[in-house]
Amino acid sequence: MSEERYRSVVDNSPYGIYRVTHDGRFITLNPALCAMLGYTADELYAGGIGILYESLEQRSRLLQDLLSRPIGKPVEVPWLRKDGTTIVTRAWVYADRDESGHITYLDGYVEDVTPLREAEQALRQAEKLAAIGTVISGVAHELNNPLAAILLFAEDLLTTERPDDEREALGIITQQARRSRAIVRDLLTFVRRRDVSRSAVCPQMLFEQIGRALEPQIDVRGVVLHFAVSATEAIHVDPVGIEQVVSNLVTNAAQATGEGGNVWTHAFQEPGAFVIEVLDDGPGIPPSVLPRMFEPFYTTKPLGQGTGLGLSVTAGIVEQHGGTIVAGNRDARDGGGARVVVRLPSPARAHPVGDSDGHSEELRDSILVA
Repeated sequence: MSEERYRSVVDNSPYGIYRVTHDGRFITLNPALCAMLGYTADELYAGGIGILYESLEQRSRLLQDLLSRPIGKPVEVPWLRKDGTTIVTRAWVYADRDESGHITYLDGYVEDVTPLREAEQALRQAEKLAAIGTVISGVAHELNNPLAAILLFAEDLLTTERPDDEREALGIITQQARRSRAIVRDLLTFVRRRDVSRSAVCPQMLFEQIGRALEPQIDVRGVVLHFAVSATEAIHVDPVGIEQVVSNLVTNAAQATGEGGNVWTHAFQEPGAFVIEVLDDGPGIPPSVLPRMFEPFYTTKPLGQGTGLGLSVTAGIVEQHGGTIVAGNRDARDGGGARVVVRLPSPARAHPVGDSDGHSEELRDSILVA
């Protein structure tokens, strides 16, 4: 092959190709390698192959391992891109030696297999979650009936006159039964990801219902819950799912702000979207937590106080509605605390909602109880 044709093959190859001295100085490299690593050719020539490793010792160890492998067998090597991210490369490296056996240079042919490895990891994770989901679903179903009975009897007993110590004990039983029921609900929602069943819903009525359901468990924490709904048009949503979204966000905010705190829930319409905003005056969300807030099983709560599923389930329901959920912190000048905003796309045609005495039977019937 002529030099010109060889150079054309190297320059147009989808693989990164390079030649480097034993001490790490690039002799030649192609555009694909530069694109893979985010460096210009001049930067790689100036820095040498050492800038792609966390340390020179790491390269030495990998080189030692590589040279002990059979010729032609690839090796996977983590390399650092210019932007600081790590990629996994699969490299075929061949050593050229002089008459005394010393390495004069190494030729490398490299492909980026990061997407492949990430896909494999995601598949393994999905298989694990599927297995966990089967177990969780069975356990959750078995727990539902006894929990419902405990809650029913405890609430019935609270309707009669009882000594203060009994009422306190029954209140704790009721609170913990509700908490357990919420955990079971989140577990089932997580493993099943049920289909969204949309209907036209009056937002005022839906949020009044959610507020009444939340009030007892928020009051017991000593937190003040503020609801404001300014929407005047029906929304097309899965009411059970939206109730779960708001309940999870409000409960999470109440836990964060603690006794004496405030949680505000605003629901309003803007062009093309129905917006739910939950704010609190707690300590806010640490920067290290923000990127992982909606990951399943991730929690900052002490052992036994959270499953790490509530916000993951919430994000899943919002996504099923075609919406978005964004978490952040309020400005310190506004009192600080956390702020979570849910945006649900509005349908092309919204149905007007009358006053509190003029709602249609269709809208009244569409508000479901979880």
